[in-house]
Amino acid sequence: MQGPSSFVAGVVAMVVAGGCVADERVPADPGVATVTAAFSSGPCPPAGCSTNSPVIDTLVGFHDLSLVGDGSNGMATVPDDAGLAIVAAGEARRAQIVQGKQSYDLGILDGRIVGSCGPRCTPLEGQELVGATITLTYGLKPAYVITIETVRRLDFFLGGGATEAYTLTWTSLGGGPSSNVCNNVPLLEQLLGDQAGDERYAAQELMGMQPWETVVFEGDRIDETSKTMKKAADDTWFNVGCAGNLLAKLRLTRNTIHGQSPGLPDAWEQRQATMKMLAADYCGTGAGLTVAGQWLVWKGDLMTDFYRRPGVLEARWTERGATCLYAPRMLYPTSQLGAATFPDIRDAIRTACAAAGRRTPPRCATLDPDDYDGALRVSANPK
Repeated sequence: MQGPSSFVAGVVAMVVAGGCVADERVPADPGVATVTAAFSSGPCPPAGCSTNSPVIDTLVGFHDLSLVGDGSNGMATVPDDAGLAIVAAGEARRAQIVQGKQSYDLGILDGRIVGSCGPRCTPLEGQELVGATITLTYGLKPAYVITIETVRRLDFFLGGGATEAYTLTWTSLGGGPSSNVCNNVPLLEQLLGDQAGDERYAAQELMGMQPWETVVFEGDRIDETSKTMKKAADDTWFNVGCAGNLLAKLRLTRNTIHGQSPGLPDAWEQRQATMKMLAADYCGTGAGLTVAGQWLVWKGDLMTDFYRRPGVLEARWTERGATCLYAPRMLYPTSQLGAATFPDIRDAIRTACAAAGRRTPPRCATLDPDDYDGALRVSANPK
């Protein structure tokens, strides 16, 4: 798109854009507020109990956004399942990102936010994104503005290469203070503090991110309720994953459709198996039976060996869930949150499977954590 959109620029003028911090590699905590994700019909939100989920206005949980419109939502992109869309412009109804008085077509390229504005216009990317804003509609009306507060390079946890990490805040057009889009950042910081004597915990839980940061990635269409993903890419959508969140871990371990190694066999099955495993979806129905910050070690694909020495085998996994189960991770809670949420994890698993008309996974025939026994992923409780 050439030049600023008057509608987009007018909406953005209603709010004050956020600033930046001096240190590019390790941004300071911007003073995020604690919010509660109350968007689930069950005891836990779809992404899992007490996860750091992206949240707008404390009540609207989301994990993806569309980059284009189809005309059914006015000058905005296609709404996601939460009803959020991005203000769009032009005949193609492309999502917009605004920096100062200039509006750009928003894109996500290899997990990086970019703004394009034609052949004679310098693209918006990297540190030039700091202070840029994305206006969201809710109920067909502009309602919130997301501001990019920090941008930095972030190495993948596995497989080499790098992506970008962002600090994103949201502000209501109705007024009020800005808040981080990541829910329960203080909880994550508390969990990290509780394990402060073990640096490996923070390294595996955050995978290089700061507790208040997010990553984005395009292509993967993920259903957080069923813990499934589409086999083919759709780059008109992108995902948002907060530090410690299931989606961030998928991205940083290269378990996304554009992040996997070229020519990887059973690529979709491997991606979905990792998601089922990280979420503790034993029954394969989408019921995640774990909490944020629970210690777990696993192996498969680029995770060629356990990050920490395995103790007791937990389970083996395919894209359908656990093929066998021995010692569920919540038998060994690593936080008070975990102990309180699942006082009887085996009963919780039986109940979840029965509710979906599934049998509980059988007991694993071999307890050797290094034996895949035909599965794609193996998880264990660390020593």
